[in-house]
Amino acid sequence: MLDLIQVAAEIRPSLVVLAASTPERFAAVVPDLVLLAGIATLALAGEGATENLADETGARLITQDPVTAAQQLAGSISPAQ
Repeated sequence: MLDLIQVAAEIRPSLVVLAASTPERFAAVVPDLVLLAGIATLALAGEGATENLADETGARLITQDPVTAAQQLAGSISPAQ
């Protein structure tokens, strides 16, 4: 996860979407998700993503197909400066 945070800090993407099939995948990296959400807009998807997790990390919750939702979100987010 630290590699992802480093890359995000360098390239400053306007959106990062992560998906997990179980809550345990995200639970193991909550502090890293908080850091990542401070660098770029973060969206969490999949069965492992919950509203509580999104609130806790400062992320957006994707409840639909992650690819389609990411495309829709990307169109509504200003490019990183």
